[in-house]
Amino acid sequence: MEEGKQLYFQSLEQSLKIIRSIDRLSIEASVEELCKVQLLKWCYERVENRPLTVIAEGLLWGDMDVKNVYQKFAELYVPLYAFKGWEQSDLSKNSFLRVIEELSNVNLFGSDIHEEVTAFSEFLQKHFSGYLSEYSSPILLCEYIATALDMEQRESFADPCCGLGGLLLEAVKQNNGYIKVKGYDINQRMTNIANLQMMMYGLSEGIVECRDIM
Repeated sequence: MEEGKQLYFQSLEQSLKIIRSIDRLSIEASVEELCKVQLLKWCYERVENRPLTVIAEGLLWGDMDVKNVYQKFAELYVPLYAFKGWEQSDLSKNSFLRVIEELSNVNLFGSDIHEEVTAFSEFLQKHFSGYLSEYSSPILLCEYIATALDMEQRESFADPCCGLGGLLLEAVKQNNGYIKVKGYDINQRMTNIANLQMMMYGLSEGIVECRDIM
């Protein structure tokens, strides 16, 4: 399983390189676009039980551009009320197709979801705490805090500045999914990514709200 997680992490890194090399977007914008593709891929495959690559290329034939294709899929499969601002993609047709193909090369579909979420979390942790302006709490710190707060004995937990949602995820992991969690953040991009991680782990996509409660 560790090998599968590493391969998926490498696939995410390669996808980021594809976006940056073809569309010349900033790291910040590239990570966000990659998250949009991950969201669309995840939602579609869980509903249709088949990889997005099966029909993605066919929909991009002719003059149909990525924005129309992404918006069409998003309206059908993505709960957009929890992902404000992600209704469209800014990727070119070439990078969109190549990223979908790259993310499909490592098939974790139907395997232990913990490995895929962990790989995705480590990818986000690397870029948000390394290259981007936001700071994300290290995974080990989240594990320590969740353990110190004795999440196994709690029925609910809220994080008023949850960022990417790392502490919320750790609370759920340590409580085996029986704890109710809620997160808030004033950054819409962070809120969207946190909800994506929650959804990938099998939780409600509206757990995190973009709201200042401080």
